[in-house]
Amino acid sequence: MTAVLPDSYTVRPPAKEDAEAVFALAAAYNTGVVGFADFTLDDMINALTEPSFEPSTDGWLVWRLELL
Repeated sequence: MTAVLPDSYTVRPPAKEDAEAVFALAAAYNTGVVGFADFTLDDMINALTEPSFEPSTDGWLVWRLELL
């Protein structure tokens, strides 16, 4: 798949080092929807590092460059 994004964005596979940022975003969303985060930072780390997860094909992170 080829992503077509504005120049101010980039896309890349997730890494274990991204777990805290991804968790913060997902936890904030879940808290707004259901009132609490229904998983932990450790759960996110496990999801990003489990053997069946292949980052280059199973996940994508889109970052706004000026926020990096």
